[in-house]
Amino acid sequence: MIKAVKDFFRRRQHPLRILNYTTKYLWLLLIPLGKYLIASQFDFEGWFRSHWTEILTVSLILGYAILRWVSVYFVYDKTSITVHTGFFGIKVTKVNFSEISTFSLNQGYLDRLIHSCTIYIDTGAQSKRRSDISFNLTRKQAFELYHSIASESKNTPKFVYKSRKSDLLAFSFLFSSTLSGMLVIVGVVFQAYRIFGREAEIRILREVNSRIEASAVFEMIPSYILAGAVLIFGMWLISFVANLMRHWNFSCTRASDLFVVRSGKGARRRHVLKRKRINYIDYRQSLLMKIFRVTTVEVGCAGYGKRHREISAIIPITTSSRSDESMRELLPDLPPVRGTVAPRKISVPGFMILPLLAAVIPAIAVRIAYPYFPSYHNEMTITAVLLVIPMFWLMIVKGAAALSTSIGFENGYCTMSFCSWYKFHKVIAPVNKIAKIELTRHIMNRLGGTCTVNVYTNNDKADKHSVKGLPYKETVKLLRENGCLFYEPSGDDL
Repeated sequence: MIKAVKDFFRRRQHPLRILNYTTKYLWLLLIPLGKYLIASQFDFEGWFRSHWTEILTVSLILGYAILRWVSVYFVYDKTSITVHTGFFGIKVTKVNFSEISTFSLNQGYLDRLIHSCTIYIDTGAQSKRRSDISFNLTRKQAFELYHSIASESKNTPKFVYKSRKSDLLAFSFLFSSTLSGMLVIVGVVFQAYRIFGREAEIRILREVNSRIEASAVFEMIPSYILAGAVLIFGMWLISFVANLMRHWNFSCTRASDLFVVRSGKGARRRHVLKRKRINYIDYRQSLLMKIFRVTTVEVGCAGYGKRHREISAIIPITTSSRSDESMRELLPDLPPVRGTVAPRKISVPGFMILPLLAAVIPAIAVRIAYPYFPSYHNEMTITAVLLVIPMFWLMIVKGAAALSTSIGFENGYCTMSFCSWYKFHKVIAPVNKIAKIELTRHIMNRLGGTCTVNVYTNNDKADKHSVKGLPYKETVKLLRENGCLFYEPSGDDL
């Protein structure tokens, strides 16, 4: 009997998962019921007579949640995992371990307190947003499954890459997103509004604004500029701390055909990646990283990097020379691949023209608006400067991109060096992982004798890598020689 009970719970999700199957507004019923019970001095009979409809509603919600929890279960052996989901477990999903691209195990701060873990299994057969299997398990269940999937790495030669603490500080500094911090702040303000009402939200915002305006140092700067600067810095700082804690103690281990990635301070994260299912390698840099010769190495592997604030890195950040040495150990079968077709030097202005126009437009617009809004002269000037600076920086980035863009094929691999907004990419993909190659030309391309090559690689969805400004004739010849172009360009194309 005891064995049967243990087996029942061993195949179910964590018991607290029951709460996830209830409505998120259940507490709006529970809090008043608890308050009335206390007010009645725990007179259960009178309390039940007065509030039987609310009690019945809560009971039905909890009963439905428990039934859902009982219906969802899983079983696994040495080769596969089978999951029963849906109402009464009518949907059955079976995944062979050999077909898994990425197995992820996440244990957040709260999860550690309740000994819970969330596991994700991806095969590349689902959409970009969803995993093939997602389960909330007890810590013991999750790590048993984790060790079962990673079992082939036991008693095999290993190479371990570990990030230095100074590198992780630089990584968090460079990759912290203002948007990520903003989501946290907006969530706090919204929850304050839901719990305490609109008045509390107004008081919070007024207090922040009054503190800023009270400082004599900032009297000459418009209050909305100060508020925006403080908000952006706060959001960035939150994202910086979150990134640092997420990637602290980062390591990537190559063992047999697996990559085992570990990271996290306080919260634990484990990822098991199949090396043969990696679709491409992506060396990423910003302009400053390029100048100081540091780089980040990410991989395109179904399921890795698809969750919130997750980056698909196997080397978060290090010097370019150390990344090359580490990649030779992590992926010894990856041959060096050179770019053989690159933009001509005469094409450099074509890379810079759009950011230049985007930088000029705000300045012209403000100049035209001066006579109509004379009292907002300072505000418009500051706004124009704030809009021009990122576009001017983008123009510099695109100028550097014109000198580093290229494409080439060698040893069964394709290499693409290009720039997407402010990020430089060097992508190396096996030719058999490329889903589609497009060669496109717009009017300006035809006038300049250039083209754009879009390379789509397999992943959760086809990832697009655009290499722009390439000389058309040389590109057509390169693609044809490597079996990627199956038509003869007409005279008009040439």
